[in-house]
Amino acid sequence: MFIRLRVNAIYACLFLLFHTFAELNSMGESLPIMKKLD
Repeated sequence: MFIRLRVNAIYACLFLLFHTFAELNSMGESLPIMKKLD
């Protein structure tokens, strides 16, 4: 039970990280300043 909960928490964190990364990516495409940082 605890292992399953831990795996679910890890998947939730990965999903949130991927979601925020996708949002930052879309923001970087709209803002030319973010492209200069890359």
